[in-house]
Amino acid sequence: MKTKSILILIIFIAAIIRMPTFFLPKNNGDQIQYIALASKINQKGLSEYNIYDIQCNLDKTKTYIIFYPLSNGNLINYYKGYWREPLHHRPFLFPLLISFSHNIFSKGKTFKAINTNLKKDFLKIPKNCVKEQFYCAIIPFLSSILFIYTTFLLGKTMFSEKNALLSSFIIAITPIDIFCAQKILADSLFAFLSTASVLLLILYIKSKKAIHLFLSGIFAGLSYLTRQNGLILMLISITVFIVASSHEIIGKKQALKAFLIHFLVSGLISSIWFAKLYAHYKTLLYIPLKNHYQEIKNDKWFKILSKRPFYMYIINPLVQMPLYIFSFLNFRYFKNLPIERKFNILILTSWSLILIAPLFFFSIGKELRYILPALAPLSILSAEGIIYFYNELCKKNRTAGKIIMLFTFLFSLIWGASIGLNVVLTNLLFIWIPF
Repeated sequence: MKTKSILILIIFIAAIIRMPTFFLPKNNGDQIQYIALASKINQKGLSEYNIYDIQCNLDKTKTYIIFYPLSNGNLINYYKGYWREPLHHRPFLFPLLISFSHNIFSKGKTFKAINTNLKKDFLKIPKNCVKEQFYCAIIPFLSSILFIYTTFLLGKTMFSEKNALLSSFIIAITPIDIFCAQKILADSLFAFLSTASVLLLILYIKSKKAIHLFLSGIFAGLSYLTRQNGLILMLISITVFIVASSHEIIGKKQALKAFLIHFLVSGLISSIWFAKLYAHYKTLLYIPLKNHYQEIKNDKWFKILSKRPFYMYIINPLVQMPLYIFSFLNFRYFKNLPIERKFNILILTSWSLILIAPLFFFSIGKELRYILPALAPLSILSAEGIIYFYNELCKKNRTAGKIIMLFTFLFSLIWGASIGLNVVLTNLLFIWIPF
């Protein structure tokens, strides 16, 4: 009961921090494309999945951006390079969910997004403001809450309830997730789906129940339909099975069989997207930058991003949420751990590295939101490091240990929430701190 109450409090805090999303503008970056795609899906389904023939205007008061399908619409004129391809390079699940949400909450109405920044005076928010864009803001908001809850379940499955509460708290106050939850971006959804897939895979390793394996494959397939780099989950699943079989937690033949089933299920779920890719590009793995590098590298926005140092993927998360520093403590006592705990730490470490390492090889498009899915394993590792650190403090002085940890958590809450909220309230496209 105590665990449940604390979890509800953590989710409540997370929801309060993310609540501004419903009245903040969604008028820049990829947000416009996702809402535009949703408006087109609503009219034409997936038959013409691109940003052609979409009109994008401001209303008379300039409070809203309005989207609607129109032959020779103006939206495409604002983009170049791979955005002008006949098949949009991002998979369709996220805009499809926005379209579905629109049919529930704004059926019969035009697709709208807030354009005016209303943060300065909450009392002057138009009565219909929140209602008009609720349909699109609710998707990343709920995805973030589900991501937090899934991280809780993963921490509980791999270690303990104490770890689960700490890791979910870390996610809840991490600026990267606060940012992604309040933008019309697919990152929070992808983080939730990919984490759920790995959670169910771990449950299968522990329980050997086929239902966990099938569900893991389904969530992996949905991840592929959210972000094309979701394919990296295949490497994570291979790593899970290799580590599990090497530690004799599962037999090698069973691991191979399970991987093939997982691969087939995820492939079946995502086959519609890969069929579209092959029909348009004659490949199952389309890399937009490969064909449009020269056009994109000279783009003003990408020039700004390319100047960011590659080591920001390590430094920025640690500065924005210092609690991640505790993740390194897991290797201090690694040798003395039982096999199952070694397995858990190896899986979480490998998972993080597989998601983060490829980002170091991209010279343009450096955005911190791409590491969001890696925050689940990092938060669980950090939570385990915090528990170890706290126990060591208590051996010397229990009261001092409690005071130090209480201060650490309060500081982290204020620090993380203030950074995340400052970015979304000022309508920035990414977090600059420190690079």
